[in-house]
Amino acid sequence: MILNGGSAFESAGHVDVTEQVGLLFRSCHDHNVQNSTDPFRRDYGRTITEYGRSTRRRFQSVTGKDERRMITMKKLALAVTAALGISALAAGPAAALSLDAAPSGSVPTDESHSSESGAAEEEGSEDDPKSHDEDLALRYATMTLYEVAHGKGIEYTVDGLKAGDVVTTSLNDKKSVVKKDGPFDGSVVVDEEPDVPTALPFMVYVERDGERVREMSTSVDLMAEGDRGEYDDGTLLMNPEEDTNDTALGTDGVNLTMVNCSAEDEVVFRVFKKNTDGQTKVWEKRQLAGEDESASVRYIADSSKDLWGNYVITAECGGLEDSAPLQVYIDE
Repeated sequence: MILNGGSAFESAGHVDVTEQVGLLFRSCHDHNVQNSTDPFRRDYGRTITEYGRSTRRRFQSVTGKDERRMITMKKLALAVTAALGISALAAGPAAALSLDAAPSGSVPTDESHSSESGAAEEEGSEDDPKSHDEDLALRYATMTLYEVAHGKGIEYTVDGLKAGDVVTTSLNDKKSVVKKDGPFDGSVVVDEEPDVPTALPFMVYVERDGERVREMSTSVDLMAEGDRGEYDDGTLLMNPEEDTNDTALGTDGVNLTMVNCSAEDEVVFRVFKKNTDGQTKVWEKRQLAGEDESASVRYIADSSKDLWGNYVITAECGGLEDSAPLQVYIDE
């Protein structure tokens, strides 16, 4: 139920204000949507419910003799009405028409975000081709000047593609056709070896049925020289390695690669944030290891939350497991 401009209070006069606030409270409570999977509706619902409870308690203490207090209480109730209306509008046209309507899609909870490899993308998520940076990950986020221009060059993985999709990059005109649904492993070789070690940004594009459905950006950190050496089985590679700031975590994210698994192993990546009670899982993603016996994903945090703090990132494949700490500080 959505009240319009406090008209319920104007029509009720001073006779039964508590009943009118009760209506508001119940409306707020309905809008709370305790089991909603939509974090936006859930968070606003909690706030509005608290407004309703507070306002109802205050109204119950009002007497007909205290007109000044009555006016104050009516203003508080109008604030509840306004908050309810704003929340309904923010939740979208469907929510504004019916607060009891179920959400139209499955949205991960705040505590755990999970993406299964090979799962088809929701239709609505393809509307914005630039909203899929988290689906692009690099096998090695740091490479030498020689590596990017020789051999396989820059190796990358794009999650959630469909058979027949065409993948290209901004570094050359090479086109790759996806053979099966799920993660796609691609590579691109730079035409000329770079002169200086710096960041090498590039784009990856996905076309489906002749229409571009994804534009994803990433960057490789170049170093003059170095020896990658050999990794143990089931080694987690993370970039940045030890720390980053909250702005970067919510935009560029963290590149994660689990190497030396068995091909077709399911690799499970998880991110935990430490707190006073121990740690809480905030993200999870699964991907099948490719022919190169590795899996690469990208964790981009929700920038609307407080991201600073200490994290632990884990990866598993087969019976192998590895972990790495990550410290996130406030970007000043």
